[in-house]
Amino acid sequence: MSQPPISVGICSDFSAAPGTGVTWSNYAPGTVVNQGGPWPFNVGPPIKLPSPANVGIKQGLKPGPYHFQPTCCEHRVTVNVT
Repeated sequence: MSQPPISVGICSDFSAAPGTGVTWSNYAPGTVVNQGGPWPFNVGPPIKLPSPANVGIKQGLKPGPYHFQPTCCEHRVTVNVT
C-alpha cells in the first residue's frame, strides 16, 4: 500500500485515497464483505473477516462513492475515494 493504513468500523462510511490500507473493527464473527456496487478494494469480492493483511483501496479508481455490503450491517457502507 502506498498510503498509511486506516482503521474503520465495519458499518461506518469512510474516505480514503487509492492505495490506502484498510483494517476493519467492530464486526461480528463470520462477517463477509460483499459487493454493493463497483468494487473499491484490491482483493475479493467477497472478503471474509478477519481480512487478509493486504486489503486496501484499489489503485487507479476515479474519485467518488463506492459501496459494499458487510453481512453484519443493516445497510450498504460507502467509501468515498478521494
